[in-house]
Amino acid sequence: MPAAGILIRVDGDHAIGLGHIFRMRALTQRLIRNGFPVALAVRRETPGEMVLREAGLTVHGLADDEAFLPLARNCGAGMVILDVLNTSVDLLRTLRQTGIRRLVTLDDEAGGLEEADLVINAIVSLAGRYDAAACRAQLYEGPAYMILQPEMVRSGPPRPAPARARRLLLCFGGSDTRGLSARVLTVLGALPGPLDLHLNLGPAALQDEELISARMTSPHPVTVMRGVPDLAACFQGMDLVLCAGGIMLYELAALGVPAAAIAAEPHELATVGFFAGAGCALDLGYYATLEPNDLTVRLASLLDSAARRRDMARCGPLLVDGKGLERCVRLIGGLAA
Repeated sequence: MPAAGILIRVDGDHAIGLGHIFRMRALTQRLIRNGFPVALAVRRETPGEMVLREAGLTVHGLADDEAFLPLARNCGAGMVILDVLNTSVDLLRTLRQTGIRRLVTLDDEAGGLEEADLVINAIVSLAGRYDAAACRAQLYEGPAYMILQPEMVRSGPPRPAPARARRLLLCFGGSDTRGLSARVLTVLGALPGPLDLHLNLGPAALQDEELISARMTSPHPVTVMRGVPDLAACFQGMDLVLCAGGIMLYELAALGVPAAAIAAEPHELATVGFFAGAGCALDLGYYATLEPNDLTVRLASLLDSAARRRDMARCGPLLVDGKGLERCVRLIGGLAA
């Protein structure tokens, strides 16, 4: 790869969460370690920009989406990686015209299939929703290609499953876009104790009046955490993690941590269903149609079943082996050669 290197386009804020930011941070750090110059382009004054700058990476702040093309044209990058979900054919063709030799897109069932050199669709909800046989790009699909933080891989035996789960973590991503923390805290309040509840608030999560009220009225103790230095260790110290249907599900599976998931977006329904079908998560349904009484019954059943939680811990690493970062670096490095 010439000195111009790689330009990665990604965003993260309260509305869309930070999952893509964290995985591009991991990818960037590994590519740099392998000798590739890498810069990132992200919307200015967002939590995503903050996370990347705090990691000491080279970051270009964009005033708006239109600012990306002039940056790509003038920075001299030989490869552009787009982690923005579906891309447009027009955007990719324009990038080619600016002199970009190689294009990589992630979680893309649109323009990248036709115009990119490499498409990596790790999110399982995409599988089967497009004609892979007609794809002109190199296409790699499934959990084997999910980019996780290096620490999100189990290195020892799973936490023993107690007869009743007591230590519960509520962790609905970097932003909790649907306010699920407050709703789930309220549901857990209807369950008998003792429960030791932990609430992790991501960099873009907001503490609104509903969440504060749910914390204050909970009959169970609630420990609020923000900026956890070792989230993997935190996960592994819990009997059960309640989460949304994004990248965190892959992390918990790789770590062998039992999960109960709520789909916060329509596309997450298929992802949550996939993990539940594989035996490593409980599918709690879609955020817009949650019934508190149903959630109470289903969670109570899981808390009381050590066997189900042991099975989840066993099945997770079989489904997500945590080596997706290395696989993606090899694919990108081979394309850059």
